[in-house]
Amino acid sequence: MAVKVALWKDPRTGIYKLRQRVPTRYHGVHKAEHCKISTGTADRREAQRRLPDVLARWQALLGSWEQA
Repeated sequence: MAVKVALWKDPRTGIYKLRQRVPTRYHGVHKAEHCKISTGTADRREAQRRLPDVLARWQALLGSWEQA
């Protein structure tokens, strides 16, 4: 199953973030419907360049929820 990956620009800060839906099985660990992980930049090209590292952080977060 493919995962939709989209960068989201925070309207308050202008920083691009990865915004992912939290799978239902993790709602007991993470109460919000979506999880946002910052790229640390307001530049879209730089955010795209940093996306693989941000996705790795997302996968690590899912792994930690799996163990919880």
